[in-house]
Amino acid sequence: MALGTVVAINIWSGVGPSMLILLAGLQGVPQDLLEAATLDSAGPFTRFYKIVLPMLSSTLFFVLITGMIGAFQVYAEVELLTGSMSATVTMAMLVVDNAFALDAYGIGYASAQGWFIFALTLVFTGIFFAVSKRTVYYAGM
Repeated sequence: MALGTVVAINIWSGVGPSMLILLAGLQGVPQDLLEAATLDSAGPFTRFYKIVLPMLSSTLFFVLITGMIGAFQVYAEVELLTGSMSATVTMAMLVVDNAFALDAYGIGYASAQGWFIFALTLVFTGIFFAVSKRTVYYAGM
């Protein structure tokens, strides 16, 4: 139950900024393309899937990347809501717990964990960029 609450709060707090970015992307879709598709008798779903979604793909890609990076860095919400319950421990919480541990190897272990999170983020971002070469449309490129 605690993990579901944490997920719901992170989704709730992440929807606002993401929607603001997506709204800015939607305002960047050229109206003349939509009007031309309407004149060519394209329906609303066709206009969305053939014009709006490809023009919005770079914005969606940005929101996906920043959301993934933010998911790896979740700390404050989980710590404030649940403390250190075993069902809700995140990678960032492990880094902080090891960094402030009282044993001699805590800070080195926390540093290694931080580098692992960085490498994991780098790998996922690289995969997203490799997939984006085929799926993301950049205007002017």
